[in-house]
Amino acid sequence: MSTILSVPLVNDHLDVCICGNPLYAHNSQCVACGAEVGFDPVSQRVVSFATDPVTGYWHTTIPELSGQAFRMCLLRKTACNCNWMLRAETNGDHCLSCQLTQLIPQLGIPGNAKLWGRAEAAKRRVLIQLLRLGLPMKSKSASPTGLGFKFMASLPGELVLTGHEDGVITLNISEADDSEREAMRERMGENYRTLAGHIRHELGHYYWDLLSHDESWLEIFRSCFGDERQNYDTSLQNHHQNGAPSNWAQTYISAYASSHPWEDWAETFGHYLHLEEGLSLARHFGLEPNDLRLFAAEFNVATLPATVDQSAGHAFIADVNRWIRLSLLINDLAEGLGQPHPSPFVLNVATVAKLWQVHSSLRKLSQKN
Repeated sequence: MSTILSVPLVNDHLDVCICGNPLYAHNSQCVACGAEVGFDPVSQRVVSFATDPVTGYWHTTIPELSGQAFRMCLLRKTACNCNWMLRAETNGDHCLSCQLTQLIPQLGIPGNAKLWGRAEAAKRRVLIQLLRLGLPMKSKSASPTGLGFKFMASLPGELVLTGHEDGVITLNISEADDSEREAMRERMGENYRTLAGHIRHELGHYYWDLLSHDESWLEIFRSCFGDERQNYDTSLQNHHQNGAPSNWAQTYISAYASSHPWEDWAETFGHYLHLEEGLSLARHFGLEPNDLRLFAAEFNVATLPATVDQSAGHAFIADVNRWIRLSLLINDLAEGLGQPHPSPFVLNVATVAKLWQVHSSLRKLSQKN
């Protein structure tokens, strides 16, 4: 089985500690033996380390990384709790993830450190996905078209809005407070609101900026999502005042996607990463959704534009149908365990065609990167 981007996983096997215990992306220590654990973004491996008492560098016994020296990120022992590693020869003291962070909240204010740590953890998880997909993610400080993050907290009279501008994603860390985020989800009438979801949505705006420099791509975008040159502020004001059209579910992935073509793209982009992550995890752990005892309506290649290569189109649709089966399973599992549905979305013909446009656009970016 392939991922939805039809590229091989770099880390297509389970990571284990030297003691044999399984390791996961969030681990900084092995829960079985206490060994120090870190994520190497180059090999995309989560591995256990031992420190060389002479050099102070970290080493691992994994054969393909033997002889390679590592350093821990400077923010490992902070509230950020970063578990990403640097190769010893790398300049600077911050890992690839922490290099992208431009601003953090005032940690002296009670609660901010904890919320910042949660926000950084969500960012790292999404960045692992971007690495796997081969998407560009240079630091804003290294390139004018690079990416940056600001984690901020609202102060009296100063409301911080989560959003994207010129490559910089701002996240209000109140979104890392489960009760605050759930209250906001209820007020906004949303089915889904998560830290990772916010980051994926705002990344959609960032990658739209990179793609939109190509006029031929813009023409394809407008034929699928609509003309983004319509007034954005007016469109959002209309959406917030009057809500989404009553039939939005027939052509959009969410009600908010109907507000403006930019938001339709960002919402569809976020959902693409949502389902790609689910399919990749299923593959990683050896789960084939087509083997599940589930029956669901399926899409076919006729859903896609007639110009789509048939082989690529069939592979894409097969993965969409896999995802439908997998999402039914995880939603029912969550409900059985007393939790909300992790994927409360219903795909439609128009949305699948839009997902294809995101899919083909990201393949284009990854091939250039």
